[in-house]
Formats: sequence, C-alpha cells, structure tokens
Amino acid sequence: MFQSILMAGLLIFGAAETTGAPSAECRFDKVYAYQTNVHTAYFDLFEMANITLIGDGHTDLDVYVYDPFGNLVAYDNGVTDIAYLSWWATARGTYKIEVINYGSGSNEYLICADGDQAER
Repeated sequence: MFQSILMAGLLIFGAAETTGAPSAECRFDKVYAYQTNVHTAYFDLFEMANITLIGDGHTDLDVYVYDPFGNLVAYDNGVTDIAYLSWWATARGTYKIEVINYGSGSNEYLICADGDQAER
C-alpha cells in the first residue's frame, strides 16, 4: 500500500519517466532503527544532480551525499523523513548517498536519483 501511494505521488510530481523528459532511477528500501543505509549514483561532471527521499513517516531520516573523492556535497538533516537535494556535480563518478535513521523504529522509504543508481 505504502509503495503504491508513493508511486502515484511520483507520477503527479513528475519524478517518474515521461516521454522527452529525464527520468529518475528509484528504489524502495528499509532502514532499521539507528542504522545507516548506503546507496550510490553516478553523475557526470557539471550535471545537475537530484536526490529525492520519501519515508513512511515513522522516523527522522537524514541524507548525506559524498562525491567520488569523499567530500560532502549535499545534505538534508531536517526533522522529517522527506528530503530533496539538488547540486551541480563537481566531479564525474560514483557518489555515495547515506540514509541515516535517527528513530527508534524502522522506516521504509523511496529514494530516487537522476543518475544511474546502483544497488547498495
């Protein structure tokens, strides 16, 4: 049910693939209490990079993005489990995306990247 609602929302907000527009690579995942999940996405030099995260509402999720050299390039450390990060990629390569759960329960989330997101 949660996944169906999120996919419907992505269609409304344009994150799903549409003819003639860039598409985002999305996947569902679950992060357990006080744990960190790591994802990766490939971005080209000077590409506008975007990461969207939508959680199930149960805990606070923070997102940190590191370039291929390990430099922090974008983050969202708000008090919700919804995040949108956008930046210009300063290097070509694989970026590390950390999703940190600060809550005492698990959180199922959808994460989308406009690069070639790989399995964690």
